[in-house]
Amino acid sequence: MSEYPHDDIPDVHMARGDCPSPSAPTFGSHGSRAQHDQDTFLSIGGIDAIPCGIASFALGDDPTFRCLNTACLDLFCRGSDIPPLPLGENLLDRCDTALRTSLLDTLTHSVAADGLSLLTLATGGEGEERYLGFTSLPRAQVEGEPPNHLVAIVDLTERELVLRDTRWNADHDILTGICNSTAFIRKTKAMFRDHPDERYVLGVIDIDNFKVINDLFGNRAGDGVLRLIAQNLRTYFDEFGTFSRFTGDNFAFCAPADRVKPGALFTGLDTARIKQQLSYAVMCHEGLYPVDDPNLSIEDMCDRATMALKSVEDSYITRFAYYTDSMLNDLMTEQRIVNEMEDALVAHDFALYYQPVFDAVNGGLVSAEALIRWIHPTRGVINPDSFIPVFERNGFITKLDAYAWEEACAWIEHRRQSNRLVVPISVNLSRTDIYRPDLIDTIDAITRRHGVTPSNLHFEITEGAYVEDSAQLVQVIDQLHARGYQILMDDFGSGYSSLNTLKDLRVDTLKIDRGFIEGVESNNRTAGIIASVIRLARRLNIPTIAEGVETRAQYDLLRGIGCDCIQGFYLSRPLSVTKFETLLDMDVHVPADRFRNPAPSDSSTSGFDGEMDARPVILVADDDAIGRGELRANLSKEYRVIEAGDGREALDIMRTNPDRVDLLLLDTVMPIANGYDVLEEMHGNPVLSNIPVIVMSKAGNGEIETMALEYGADDFVRKPYNPFTIQMRIENLLRSHSPATTDQPVRSVLDNLPNGIVIYEVKDIARIHYVNRTLAAMYELTPAEFIARYRDTPFDMVRENDRSRIQEAIAQSLRGCPSGEEAQTYSIEASYTITIPSGEERSHLSRIHPVLRGDGSELVYTVVTDMTTEGETQA
Repeated sequence: MSEYPHDDIPDVHMARGDCPSPSAPTFGSHGSRAQHDQDTFLSIGGIDAIPCGIASFALGDDPTFRCLNTACLDLFCRGSDIPPLPLGENLLDRCDTALRTSLLDTLTHSVAADGLSLLTLATGGEGEERYLGFTSLPRAQVEGEPPNHLVAIVDLTERELVLRDTRWNADHDILTGICNSTAFIRKTKAMFRDHPDERYVLGVIDIDNFKVINDLFGNRAGDGVLRLIAQNLRTYFDEFGTFSRFTGDNFAFCAPADRVKPGALFTGLDTARIKQQLSYAVMCHEGLYPVDDPNLSIEDMCDRATMALKSVEDSYITRFAYYTDSMLNDLMTEQRIVNEMEDALVAHDFALYYQPVFDAVNGGLVSAEALIRWIHPTRGVINPDSFIPVFERNGFITKLDAYAWEEACAWIEHRRQSNRLVVPISVNLSRTDIYRPDLIDTIDAITRRHGVTPSNLHFEITEGAYVEDSAQLVQVIDQLHARGYQILMDDFGSGYSSLNTLKDLRVDTLKIDRGFIEGVESNNRTAGIIASVIRLARRLNIPTIAEGVETRAQYDLLRGIGCDCIQGFYLSRPLSVTKFETLLDMDVHVPADRFRNPAPSDSSTSGFDGEMDARPVILVADDDAIGRGELRANLSKEYRVIEAGDGREALDIMRTNPDRVDLLLLDTVMPIANGYDVLEEMHGNPVLSNIPVIVMSKAGNGEIETMALEYGADDFVRKPYNPFTIQMRIENLLRSHSPATTDQPVRSVLDNLPNGIVIYEVKDIARIHYVNRTLAAMYELTPAEFIARYRDTPFDMVRENDRSRIQEAIAQSLRGCPSGEEAQTYSIEASYTITIPSGEERSHLSRIHPVLRGDGSELVYTVVTDMTTEGETQA
């Protein structure tokens, strides 16, 4: 029974001295004047005017109501079929058994307590639940008769319902209808107290990326997911455990250990329904704490389960974990780090170590990455993996980053003032930094304070920052670029949006994630991925740095596929300031402009000087002088060999003498411009693209060969090579190449014909494949200049109103070309006017000879005669 204070019931003041009606009936025996006066007052209906119920009753062997007023009758008989109670009839005779028993218990309790009691089983005629409050009133007793009692009765239904709702709301989550954290803690404590011998497991559940669900599908959809999980908890634990929505998208439960099946809640999720409504797979993680100490606070138990949850929250495979003591040790370690971090910063216990970055071709030191180390006064060097994640979570990383920027700039200033060599230093820009409103001003203030030029301070940003907030990151990078700072994309390939990163961010360098480098020398698939990244970066003119290189095999492979720079333990571990300065002072660096023009090799273009030599010309481009000498000794009997010590020199030779280089032997790893740079530039130059190329490399991975061929090489040989084999490859390639690279005697004949010769290759479009010197001279150009100007637009030389005529003539020749012997004499003539570069117009006549080929393409051999002046030689 619930008890209420007496002042909840209106006071009842009995009128004394009123004149009773002589006709009013009386009930029972009257043993005194006082008793008679009260019965008279009741019998004449004096209490009917009182708004609350008033009843007189006797408790004995046969409990009876002696008298009750109209309000009391209405409370018990509201809406029922009970007719008005005749005088003298006992109300209890009209009540059903349950109501009769409950009413008598309530009255007895009220009288015994001499105060308020509440009847909660009272039910009206329409079935609604009602709550009645009873308060005993003092009354004189008649000697020898059962005690007579007077009670005041009031309807408390409305107030009780409000209180019940208030109590429910205080204990429940309004959205899901299950307990909140306060009620969960109270009920779990009670469960431990009532069943002390039971073994329990307490768990916490977190919905993965719940914010994404709200962002993609709206809050209503997110609320539906929360209600579904709450329903699953109710299904699993309603009869034998406690559960709640703890905070946000986190839930908690506690149940006997034998009832808890890890991961069962996930399989119980109505994933089919969720996917149908959201088109999204809802995933959860679960942390579990076996309750080995029931005296531990529920809050601490939840913290331990949360530790277990965090250990797997980033895992796609593992969905749950049990708490272990080591997790608590980690938490205590983290707390110790937090307690000491501010003092360590003030005391300069954080020190910068520098890990050099080396040029992949010549091994020269080109830059360094600043790495933070915590030199603790008692515990020694603390691993960054122990404190960097903590600082990223609590935001202290912004202070540590600014400290590192300051230290790096101070070191650069010190080197500069000492007139000692300086290389660019890259420092970290964390995800938290990009949200600092004063970021750019802070960086500028530091560099100005130390007199450091922006080109000497680079910023490394992880790819994950782009995934979190691409718009903010783009804005920050643009602001840094506007002030002259360079941006390195760190850990490229470790995130989820690598291609979007390259598309949207103007980064200056890509650092390939060390996770790709591990095992690359023995995994062709990994090598293929890295090679593709490097090819993509080269297309975008973005240098690459490979991180985590630890073996010679890795180093050779990365050099072979065109990686620009190398960083890793194979070349150098992170160094203290003193050791790094020692290395730097050894002058093993490469100037910042890695693509400068070097001095030519000893025999660069001299092979073209002197008397005429009819042998085909082989250009050997290799930075290894010994290797070039071996090739020259092996090939000089059959070919004229000229040399270049790097890719830039080879390109200069070919541009100067495009029609005199018959074949290029090209190494992949060279300074200034490597083999892939050369192939790419040759591909984009119509004059050089006809020169056949054999790529040479000593790296043994097949990916290098694939990459070279994709870049346009005609053949590939591995070093060390068999002299006979490479001679055969050169001979076959020269023999099978296009007419522009036929042997020297045939070319001499074509160049000295009195008529112009043009060979078109026709596939999807017509493209000039070869011209002789006579035709080029008609345009006052050399053959190389002619091809460079007209190769892909061969009819730009023809006057506009004549273009359709020559194009139709070529098409007609191909349509009507016969087979067999007749094809040798078949031709079509077309006349047209051309305009030479000087502006003069000339009249030409072309005889067009089609040559069908079996590879899906067709050659058109055209003999051109200049008809501008009379007496021109006719072909």
